[in-house]
Parts: sequence; C-alpha cells; structure tokens
Amino acid sequence: MLIEGRGVITEGAKYRPWRYTLTLQDDGALEGLLVMQGWEDSQEMKMWYELNKGKKVKLSLQDGSILEVAPMGLKVHESGHYSQAEIVVRGTIEKT
Repeated sequence: MLIEGRGVITEGAKYRPWRYTLTLQDDGALEGLLVMQGWEDSQEMKMWYELNKGKKVKLSLQDGSILEVAPMGLKVHESGHYSQAEIVVRGTIEKT
C-alpha cells in the first residue's frame, strides 16, 4: 500500500512540512522517503538526519498514523538555485 502526503510531526511535537512517500508491505514492513525542498528547510532536515541516523524514532503523519522508523540514508541535491534533501526510512506503522 502506498502512503503519500505532507506534514510530519517529530519528537517534541514539532511539525515539519516534509513530504513523504512510503510503501507498506504485506508483512508490515514500511520503507520510503521523507523529502524537503528549499535551502533552510533542507538544512534543517539534514541536521535532523544527523541526530537520528540509525536510531528508531517515532513520527506522526497528518492522517494520525504513528510510525516507528530508522533513518537509513540521506540524499542531497543542490545547485546555485535549488536544494532538496531526501531521507530514506525503514520501519513499521504502529497505528493507522
């Protein structure tokens, strides 16, 4: 099942306007991407990744779903006029 949207709540109930594209497998495994565009927002996302890489963290989505995921990788696309960060996550959905 594909889960897509915008708006993630991280630790401390901090809202982040990240886009997400996640795939829920039949066995309950979840994997996908968190994406943010823009220089300042991408920098904030990169800092969040560095603090949490390899750890399991809880995220809440705009639809009320609660995820437990581990940030597994970071892709950064930058040019003189554009910046985008993508975090690869893997985990499970605790509540939908």
